[in-house]
Amino acid sequence: MNRFFYYLILIIIAPLLSVVEANIEKETLTSTSDVVPVNIINGIEEWAKKHALVTLRPPYAIQRYEMIVPFPNAEISSVLQSGDKERWYILDELDQRHTYEARISYAASSPTEFVMDILGIEETAAILKERGVLEELADHKDAKVNTTRRVLRVRAIYAGVSIVPGRESQAIKYNIVLETLTYGIPYVAIKLVIVLVAIIGVSLFLIVPSVWKVLQTIRELEEVNQKLE
Repeated sequence: MNRFFYYLILIIIAPLLSVVEANIEKETLTSTSDVVPVNIINGIEEWAKKHALVTLRPPYAIQRYEMIVPFPNAEISSVLQSGDKERWYILDELDQRHTYEARISYAASSPTEFVMDILGIEETAAILKERGVLEELADHKDAKVNTTRRVLRVRAIYAGVSIVPGRESQAIKYNIVLETLTYGIPYVAIKLVIVLVAIIGVSLFLIVPSVWKVLQTIRELEEVNQKLE
């Protein structure tokens, strides 16, 4: 009977074990609140609006078919340029002490290593100032607010070897997701887990006993027939 249960559970979860031909990179964060000067927040908001940055909000947000040009091998550590070789996203409306996962998926046929950095507002402002992207902001020491907002920086490094000229500079297509984690389980998987548990529960406590009873009856009949013969 234990073996029967084993095979039944395998049949139920088999569709979930199928392999998808895609690579996945992910970063997790537990949200905290930072005290940030209002002028820095305003500067980041203006910069985000000017460059039409995508804002990702929990519990689940996905941006499909994004494009990024990868850096050549080992170039990323020293480069300061942005543009097509770097993508930024605003992570907004995060709840304190909640855990989130930022996840990138891309085709396995693209030999790429994605680098994801989740930055605070002031850390982002410092990077942009160093690059000359964000103008020097007036100092308002008394005007500060609490924020859980974060900024996600995405970069990619070409990780393959190709004989095709220029292959390493071709844009890579990817999808990016921000998702709330509940006890380590992604938001969209919660319903699937509930349905799976319900199916297994119904199978174990209703279907399996009935089937097992029928099998026992058949076995007993066979034993009776053998004795009569």
